[in-house]
Amino acid sequence: MDAPYTTAKAHLVQVVATANRCRAVWSEKLGFITVVGAETDLDLVELLSTSLLVQANRAMLGAGRHITAPARRGPARFASRSCWPTQAASVSGWTRRAPWRRPR
Repeated sequence: MDAPYTTAKAHLVQVVATANRCRAVWSEKLGFITVVGAETDLDLVELLSTSLLVQANRAMLGAGRHITAPARRGPARFASRSCWPTQAASVSGWTRRAPWRRPR
């Protein structure tokens, strides 16, 4: 996981992994996540996690362009920190209701 917001990004990957019948283990000190599961499920986790991380990053960068320099130290900085947990919570709720979530 690349800084910043590694904890929140790892949580996002964990939510996606759990929703796709996989398990994720975050090695915080080493900076990587290991995901274990069936090959097809792992492919889905990789694709969806990467897509969500890229989308969240682009959204934060886009929002940051519209904020003046002094504001970046205040509420805008808080907003970027809260973006990741919010997205993880949204994904968690969405994947719990997803039609493909049937037991094998």
